[in-house]
Amino acid sequence: MAAEQGDYANVQTTTNLKPLGQTLVTLSVANREKLLSHASQEASRGRNEAAAILDRLQQLNPAAASYFSPKIHAISNLPLRMICSQEPDSESVKSIIIISYSWHYPSWQLAPAAHPITPGWGISKPMVDAIMELRENDQEAVWLDRLCINQNDDGDKELHIGTMDLIYRSARRVIILFEDVQLTKEESDAGVAYAAFYEDLCGQVTDRNLEGKERSDFIYSYFPAQEKTYREQGKGHLLLAVRPFLMKMLSSRWYTRAWCAHESRVARHSRVNNPLILCFGDQDRVLSFEFRFVFMLANIQANMEFIAANDFLNSFNPNSRGLEQLIIRMQRVFPSDNANASPMEHLASIMDFGCLYKGDLISIALNTSGIPLVFNGQKDVETEEDAIWLFSVLTLAAGDMQPLLFEGHRLRLFNPDRTQATSWMSHPRPYFHGDKLYTPMVNSITAITRRYIK
Repeated sequence: MAAEQGDYANVQTTTNLKPLGQTLVTLSVANREKLLSHASQEASRGRNEAAAILDRLQQLNPAAASYFSPKIHAISNLPLRMICSQEPDSESVKSIIIISYSWHYPSWQLAPAAHPITPGWGISKPMVDAIMELRENDQEAVWLDRLCINQNDDGDKELHIGTMDLIYRSARRVIILFEDVQLTKEESDAGVAYAAFYEDLCGQVTDRNLEGKERSDFIYSYFPAQEKTYREQGKGHLLLAVRPFLMKMLSSRWYTRAWCAHESRVARHSRVNNPLILCFGDQDRVLSFEFRFVFMLANIQANMEFIAANDFLNSFNPNSRGLEQLIIRMQRVFPSDNANASPMEHLASIMDFGCLYKGDLISIALNTSGIPLVFNGQKDVETEEDAIWLFSVLTLAAGDMQPLLFEGHRLRLFNPDRTQATSWMSHPRPYFHGDKLYTPMVNSITAITRRYIK
């Protein structure tokens, strides 16, 4: 196995990375454990929980149980690879940045500046150059799924998919690529100017130790004060470009993809090293903006527009493409703030995103809900309803009875002979939200199949 992993890394280095002065390295076991140590402790603490869920699932439906395994086992077998600018010494990779982006497809229009495409990386060369420049030093490594996972090895993909939450949580910073966004000169200048305002605002809030209402009042008065100064300095034209800047930053394809949502939800949205968005500006330059800056500016701008237009009813119009509706795209990729949310909420919330392989919905929901298991049956999940059924059984095995309360339409599932049958299990309602619901009734269930529960 070690030789095979080395062969893959060597081929990628020789074929794609060496001409760029880069190398793909498979980390030693010691280096991997050290790099993932903090995140891996969570999986280690969940060892008993994983065993209990699997035992219960084996009682309820042995076939379903065969698709899952403890996350801690996946970590111990993970061939963690990194893109480095030089061959590292033993255990020398101490820090990584990680890339979140949309894979390119012919139907997806890239920005004019997104060329040429870098072999191996699968993203544009200006973005690759910007990523390498964002490293703290030459020893900091980069993780990109297209290169660091052997895409032709199903076993390798399963290990990485099942532990991807740990990899993202272990990164110093997540870099988000908007390769379909290119700003005009006015939009670029406005974005850079307001980013500087935001940095100053954060500094003042910290230095003055502002809290509560005093903090809120200061934040909402800060930007109007800066805008007044800009007008007095004859720079008022930049203020007109703020809204177009935000509309482009909130319209990227990245917000629509399930794996991008997963990556944002498991990442650390901290003040220091907040996720950083890269997009294209005028003259094909690459610009960077903190995720939290774009979110705050969008909310302030939307609030000002709402007050000015008194457009309360339209703010709830699902067909509107206004700023308030686009802000929802950012809100729904934030990490969940409800530690007691049912695993089914995690599944339901990800089904609204684009996902090519429906089995990935289960893996994503496992990672974001914190269930310490890995899903190994992607090929056997053909439809969204397959994913709902299998994850519902798992949720019941975990002791949460929420799947028994769903009031949506009954699931239509394929039989082995490819005919369809209606299951007893129902679809969760759109935008389902609910806490874990533990009752003794769940323990009275003795078997679950697609046709019946007893």
